[in-house]
Amino acid sequence: MRGGFGKRLTNDNQEEIKLSQVNKEALKILLGYLKSNIKTLLFAFLAMIVVTLTILAGPYLTKLAIDNYILKGDLSGLNIIFILMLISYALFWFSSYWQTYLSSMVGHKIVASIREGLYTHLQKLPIDFYRKQITGDIMSRLTHDVNALSDLVSSGFIHFFNDLLTLIGIMIIMLFLNIKLALISFIMIPFIFFALLLLGKRMKYAYREVREKLAVLNADVEESLSGIRLVQALNREAINNGKFSRLSWENLKANLKAVSYFALLFPTMNLSRVLGEALVLTFGGWGVVDGVISLGVLLAFMGYIRRFFAPLADLSQVYNTYQSAAAALDRIYEYLSIKPVIKEAKNPIELKDDIKKEEIKVEIIFDKVSFAYEQEKIIEGLCLKVNSAEVFALVGSTGAGKTSTRDRS
Repeated sequence: MRGGFGKRLTNDNQEEIKLSQVNKEALKILLGYLKSNIKTLLFAFLAMIVVTLTILAGPYLTKLAIDNYILKGDLSGLNIIFILMLISYALFWFSSYWQTYLSSMVGHKIVASIREGLYTHLQKLPIDFYRKQITGDIMSRLTHDVNALSDLVSSGFIHFFNDLLTLIGIMIIMLFLNIKLALISFIMIPFIFFALLLLGKRMKYAYREVREKLAVLNADVEESLSGIRLVQALNREAINNGKFSRLSWENLKANLKAVSYFALLFPTMNLSRVLGEALVLTFGGWGVVDGVISLGVLLAFMGYIRRFFAPLADLSQVYNTYQSAAAALDRIYEYLSIKPVIKEAKNPIELKDDIKKEEIKVEIIFDKVSFAYEQEKIIEGLCLKVNSAEVFALVGSTGAGKTSTRDRS
């Protein structure tokens, strides 16, 4: 197992969304970034194909060594198998490095471009946008949502096709070697899918509860520390400590619940693999004794069974990765689709360094400006002109509308 399976199960920081519900314009933006890196992606896919072929070659070479050379006493042929195995593992090492490096490079470049583009766009949005949005949500989209896309574009596509090709290749070779033994090996597929989907669903909700408890805990810490002067002034330290301990304990319980499900994952995987190996060894052993299956075929099956369950586990949960990325892409596009109220001039006038401030003539004019909070009028018929280089102060009692006037200037 490549190590990303657990992350796929737990990295569900997005709301539920169907892939068909993703905004088509948002997908166009992502595809545009992918097209600009198409050459690098093609090399990564080429490396992935080589990796898959080398994974499939190992057990088959073992079968050839046993059936064609060892059992026949032709030890000289083992030198050919030895050289082929060395070449196979060298190609695996080389291709695996480039597959990981190239796909990660493309992913990080795309994510950096998306994050920079989103941040630049946010700078152009009006103040009214920031009044309506929660700062934490804006930060979440810039960090967590963009990072969710990183898993998809950096390794999601490559690993998906790698797992798929590996599974298909193993099944084809096993059917080619012995159909009956292959069908016996496939008995474990429904079991592993059911077990992983059941565990995945429970872990999904468990880790969602962990994030919710952690969010409440973080909010309490932020509120307490930002108002520490008031807390100390009112002597609320003991009360706040008690509240923090309760929230921390709830977060701990949620984590323990999630970990209890995660702890079942790898024993379940190992049990499935061991049962698969036991079935192959038992029925294959009878076949070897009866002379209908060669020893090389049996050992090749044992090797393919060990390679079979890791990609199977990854594919059983791949939907979670794509769902998380789809929700993140939709949330990012929601901000990108907001048009700035103030547009940049097509041909802006460039101010040269040698122009003095006195030469720049700018005036601010309010002409019969009115403003009200629902039915209560704060400003009515305001006329004001502020000349260039003039210092202006807005003075008034509390609630007179100073801030409202300032925000609209």
